[in-house]
Amino acid sequence: AASVAPLKQIPPASWTDGRAVALIANALGLRAHVLGRLGRDDEAAGVDADRQKLLESAAANLEPGIRLLRARAALEGALAERALASGDPKSLSMRLDRLAEIGGRMKEIDAQNSQSFYVAYRSAELAARGAARRDDPDAEKRHLDVAEKALSELHARDPADADSALGLVLLWNKRAAHLRKQGDLTRARDLLLQARNLAERVVSGGLGGAPAQLRLALTYMELGSVARERKSFGEARGAYEKAMEIFAAAGGKAADREAQLKIANAHDHQALVALESGDLDTALEHARRCLAVLSSAQLSSSQAADVDLQRTLALSRLAKIRSMRGEAQEAVEAARRSTRLARAAYG
Repeated sequence: AASVAPLKQIPPASWTDGRAVALIANALGLRAHVLGRLGRDDEAAGVDADRQKLLESAAANLEPGIRLLRARAALEGALAERALASGDPKSLSMRLDRLAEIGGRMKEIDAQNSQSFYVAYRSAELAARGAARRDDPDAEKRHLDVAEKALSELHARDPADADSALGLVLLWNKRAAHLRKQGDLTRARDLLLQARNLAERVVSGGLGGAPAQLRLALTYMELGSVARERKSFGEARGAYEKAMEIFAAAGGKAADREAQLKIANAHDHQALVALESGDLDTALEHARRCLAVLSSAQLSSSQAADVDLQRTLALSRLAKIRSMRGEAQEAVEAARRSTRLARAAYG
């Protein structure tokens, strides 16, 4: 992002439709995103402030074409994400209003442009998460309805577009989680099967790359959890196994160190299924494999705290399994290790 040429080096003719401004704004957005992933939130906020000044200046001097409006929508979406993370409902509401305004301008310029549907989806999806934060399930469902309608329209325009397909997969996962919280496990399962089928079509078509495989694996994880709650233990085991196969395929790639942690999480879920179904031998095997993966995982500093928590919970589950197997000494040792780790990590 830092290598993008300064505006003064771009031919003035290219300013007429905002292409140069959009290029710089998108580069700054990428830089802010990377800084955020690195945990450097203050620097990310500073970059977004620069991006906002650039776009405000452009809005005052240039005719707002689709490219420029798309850059503004990306900024407002990022600022809305920040408002959500910080628990600032007033700022979130303001950003959502601006997204709605941008979407409306896009439709005025070109009613058939796909970007207006994406902005409508993005705004509704953010609003749904805000409603979930407020514990307002009715509002959450209304916003999810709007998001699904916009994204379905976008996908119908281009069924080969992996981004809109994976957006639907993610959205159906969220709707399933909403149904699961309400205790409607049958409908949650049906929606997750729909999401799985679409994700499999994307992956089998060679589209979407690693993100598509990850979304498919996470959908299998959700299917496993719903099956476990329905006491369909065989179905749960099969879903978790499929998820682990997909995670393992990415586990050797340096670009996805999180794959190992996801495999560990799948083993932990398998241990829970075995424990609930009374298969203590299998429960012990998966609990030990979960801890082995966590111990061998090469982590970034930002992952360390999450892994400490995951290891603490895994050791607690191991202690329970050992106790149920009548292995008192081993159970006490696992419990002690869990307590020591928790104290070291959290005081």
